Amino acid sequence: MSAPAVTLRSSNPAVGVLFILLAMLSISVNDMLIKQMSDGYPLHQIVFVRSFIGIAFSLVLVQFEGGLLQ
Repeated sequence: MSAPAVTLRSSNPAVGVLFILLAMLSISVNDMLIKQMSDGYPLHQIVFVRSFIGIAFSLVLVQFEGGLLQ
């Protein structure tokens, strides 16, 4: 077996800043939605939906990075 090839990506500060801003927006929207939904839905349903969405986003990112069996 040969060792997997390691590729180095060039660093781009603009992309890093964009990801930080996107993360801050996502956290703010998440907080806002939980506060809005807490009056009408039980806590366990809110946590389940939030976790499901987080897992879905994580699996999409894993797929872009090469998949689970890279």
